[in-house]
Amino acid sequence: MKNKSKKYPFISVVMPMYNAEEFIVPAVRSVLATSYPNLEVVLVDDLSTDKGFETVRENFSKNPKVRIYRNKKKLMAAGSRNRGVKLARGEYIALLDHDVLVDKNWLNAAIGVFEKYPNVGTVQGVVLDITRKNVIQHAGIKINSYFGWVNTLGVGQDVKKYNAKEKEIFANATGLIFKKSVWKHVGGYDEMLAINVDDWDFNWRVWLYGYKQILAPRSITYHWSKKQKTRDAWIKRANWEFHFAKVPWLFIKNYETLNIFIFLPWYLLVGLTRGIFNLLFRFNPAVIIGYLKALVWVTLNFNELLEKREVVQSKRKISDKYLLDNLMDRNFIINYFLKVWSPVVKSGKEMDSEKFHSER
Repeated sequence: MKNKSKKYPFISVVMPMYNAEEFIVPAVRSVLATSYPNLEVVLVDDLSTDKGFETVRENFSKNPKVRIYRNKKKLMAAGSRNRGVKLARGEYIALLDHDVLVDKNWLNAAIGVFEKYPNVGTVQGVVLDITRKNVIQHAGIKINSYFGWVNTLGVGQDVKKYNAKEKEIFANATGLIFKKSVWKHVGGYDEMLAINVDDWDFNWRVWLYGYKQILAPRSITYHWSKKQKTRDAWIKRANWEFHFAKVPWLFIKNYETLNIFIFLPWYLLVGLTRGIFNLLFRFNPAVIIGYLKALVWVTLNFNELLEKREVVQSKRKISDKYLLDNLMDRNFIINYFLKVWSPVVKSGKEMDSEKFHSER
C-alpha cells in the first residue's frame, strides 16, 4: 500500500447531487470503472425531492468505495461542495457534477499534470458533450474583467481540431481536481454565493493565493448539454438571476482597490442595462429583479464582505496585472457579445439532444 500511495495518491471524488435520479447511478458507476485504483466517492445530497438519494443508497450503500450523505438543511452548491470536501479523506479532491460520465484515464491524466507542475493547485480537465462526444463544453474559462461573466474556452468546437494543450487557465467546477490543502488555504467555497458564481470566486482565489491552475487535455469528462431554450428559461427565474448577479461581491473581495473602481462601474451599468432590456423587450422582469436584489444583498452584508476582502488581500501573492494580462477576458461590451456570448448561444441551439439537467 505504501508504494501504491506514492504512485497513486488517494483521491476523493466529491459529487454534490440534487434531484439527480436520472443521472447519478451511471455517473457513479463511471467513476468506479476508471483505471485509477486508489479513490473513494463522496456523495452529498442537498435534500433532493426526487428519488435520487434513495437510488444511490439502493445501488451503492454496500460498496466500500462509496460514502453517502444527506444534508440536514439545504446548503446549495457551494455548501454541499464544502461539506463533501470536509468529509473527504483524500489528499486530492476531484469535483464532479451529478450528471457526468468520466473517461477511464481521467484521474491518471490529472495526477500526471500535478506531478509535472509542483506549484499547481488545481487541474482542470476538458469537458465534452455527453451525446456528441467530440464537442467541447469547456476547456477552462476566462473571467471577463469588466462584467465578471466568463469566456468558456473551446465551447462548441471539435476537440480534435481545438488541439487543447497544457496551459494556465481559470478552472470551472466539473472535471476539477485540486489539492485538499489548497482548498483549506483559500478558505473553501464562499457559501454566501450559493450557486452560479461560487466556483468562479473559488478559482479566482486559488490564483491570488499563489497556486497555478493548469488545463489537462487528456483528463476527459462528459457532461449533459443544455439547449438554448433551457438557458433562456433560467433568466426567467428571479432567484437564479439573483445569485448570478452577485458579481460585485467577487469584484470587491478579489480585485485590488484601483481595479474595483475601474471595473465595478462597468458591471453595474451593463447589469442594469441588461435588466432593463429584458424587461422592455422580452417582458421578463426576473433579470432586473435579481440584479436589484443582489445589490441590496451586497449592501446588507457589506461588513462581512469587507472582512472577507481583508483576508483575501492579506494573503494574495499574485497581482491583478498578471491575471488581467494573461488569464482574464478583456473583451469589452460589443466584442464580448460577438466573440464570447454568440458562440455559447450557437452551441446551445445546436445541442438539441439534451435531456433536462436539474438546476437549483
